[in-house]
Amino acid sequence: MPIGPAGIAATREQLQEKMRGLSFLAAEQLDAESGTAN
Repeated sequence: MPIGPAGIAATREQLQEKMRGLSFLAAEQLDAESGTAN
């Protein structure tokens, strides 16, 4: 089904948010494993 420019922009926005969350969680995990968690 076709998605308009607004839909594409919203989807891209959601993906970027999700990626930020994932990279944040990954960084937290690395900090915990390396023992430098503050």
